[in-house]
Amino acid sequence: MNAATLRRLEALEARALDEQRRREEAACGVLLATMAPEHVALVRAASPAYFSAPEGIEANREPLVARLLRVRPPALVRAALMLLAWHLTEGRPLTLPDYVAEVYVNDPDALPGRACDACGYCMPLRGRLLPSGDIEEEEADLEYVGPCPVCAGYRNGQGEAAS
Repeated sequence: MNAATLRRLEALEARALDEQRRREEAACGVLLATMAPEHVALVRAASPAYFSAPEGIEANREPLVARLLRVRPPALVRAALMLLAWHLTEGRPLTLPDYVAEVYVNDPDALPGRACDACGYCMPLRGRLLPSGDIEEEEADLEYVGPCPVCAGYRNGQGEAAS
């Protein structure tokens, strides 16, 4: 491969990485805008490398599942990262209103994994993330048993409507 072709490939790769970073940063902004301020603060405090670094959530190229299993972040951070990843890779809805986020704050075993049949949003369930990326669901009940917040149109401060 000649030098000119190599420079063109490097420039294309740089543009692709910049575009990916912009998409990730935009998605982070969208997700954080749907969250209550206290939950945003918890996520930012627990995960500065994911939400404050300009490189975005895929900066180190470690697969997300491997990173989550290695770092074992709090359930709210884990949920935010999983929702972001599914939005970026599968186009799933991106929201985390206060009454859904509270499930993750109150239950360390909560994971987003119960997909809405209509829109694909992953609501909380109690389970364990496996190295394959699958979720092994536990039979125990969670606090959140309401409808999908995307389909129902619920926003922050409407938690009682989802009960």
